[in-house]
Amino acid sequence: MRKKILYIALLLILALIVYEAYLFITSEGNTYLVVSGQNRSNYGKAVLYINDVKKDTVNLNDHFAHIGEYTLSFGRNKLRLEGVNSSVDYETDIIFIGLYNWQLIEFTEQGFLKDTFYLSPRFE
Repeated sequence: MRKKILYIALLLILALIVYEAYLFITSEGNTYLVVSGQNRSNYGKAVLYINDVKKDTVNLNDHFAHIGEYTLSFGRNKLRLEGVNSSVDYETDIIFIGLYNWQLIEFTEQGFLKDTFYLSPRFE
């Protein structure tokens, strides 16, 4: 009986590994990043850096300031938003553990809020 449970557990782990490999092969990236401006104040533009590489200039006054799909390295990745004409300075870590994830960063009156969702990518 113990061997059957062990075989079932190994089969489930193997299925997860095959599924993750399929996602890496079929999708362009492993992390989907959405930056949303929810602040009523006029903060203007900010520069988006991922691992100290400039990716985009985003307008923090727009509801969907930035939407992008990125391939990040395994482990800790640094994301930074730096204001162009304002004092906006935000830095956080995106930890990639092998699962496709969505990172949602909202700029609100209380500051920046970050949420991570582990969902399968959308297939079109």
